[in-house]
Amino acid sequence: MKFRYLIVCVLVITSGCTSFTDQNASPTDTVTETTEPATTESIKAFFKVNIQTEDRVNIRVKELESQDLVLNKTYTSKKRVDIGQYLEAATDYRIVIHTNGTVQWNKSVQDYEGYELRVEENGTVTVVNFFES
Repeated sequence: MKFRYLIVCVLVITSGCTSFTDQNASPTDTVTETTEPATTESIKAFFKVNIQTEDRVNIRVKELESQDLVLNKTYTSKKRVDIGQYLEAATDYRIVIHTNGTVQWNKSVQDYEGYELRVEENGTVTVVNFFES
C-alpha cells in the first residue's frame, strides 16, 4: 500500500512539473559552464579581511621561507582589506592578525589557499570562506 501511495505521489509531482516547463525547449538545449577552474593566481587574489571592529587591528604578512615582511599595517576603523594584492603566486606566507595586541589568527597559508576572514566586533577572527586550488 505504501509503495502504491509513493508511486502515485511521484506521478502527480512529475506530471505537475511538466505543465510548467518551456514548451519550446528541446532535449539539445544545454547550459555551458563558463567558470574556469581556480588557479593559484586567482586564489591568492582572493584573500580578504573584513574588519567589523573599531579596535586596533594589526595585519602582518611574512614570506614563510625568507621571513621577509610583506605587510605590516594597523587599522582602527571598520574596513575591507584586500591582502591578496600583496601576495605572489607560488609563495607561502605566515599571516598574523592581532586585535588590541592579542593574536587572534596565526596561520601559515600555502600558495594554493585563499581566505575571506572577518574580524568580529569583539576582536575574534572568523573564517568566512576558504578556497583551495
